[in-house]
Amino acid sequence: MALLNRDKVSEKAEKTARELDTANFRITQLENQFRELQFTNKALWELLKISAELPDDALEEKLLAMKQVIEERANQTMTCDSCQRIVPADKPSCYYCGAALKHDK
Repeated sequence: MALLNRDKVSEKAEKTARELDTANFRITQLENQFRELQFTNKALWELLKISAELPDDALEEKLLAMKQVIEERANQTMTCDSCQRIVPADKPSCYYCGAALKHDK
């Protein structure tokens, strides 16, 4: 009986180790994609800045404005028409019942 328990524990440990390896690999992939997007974004900004003759702080101002809008939306809630629960207003569908949320345009 103890041998069976050891085998189960060993199998579970091996499975957990495989899952951890998979997660670590995925994290590495995402980090690489993130770095690639950073470089692409920087290159695009440099091209846009030159071609449109934008000042250096134009991007920072735009990013700050967008961040403020996102933060404002994150604090807003609405009631789902289907299940009557309170959900974030910036989501397309209800977390609880999956119904599409009707947003005022």
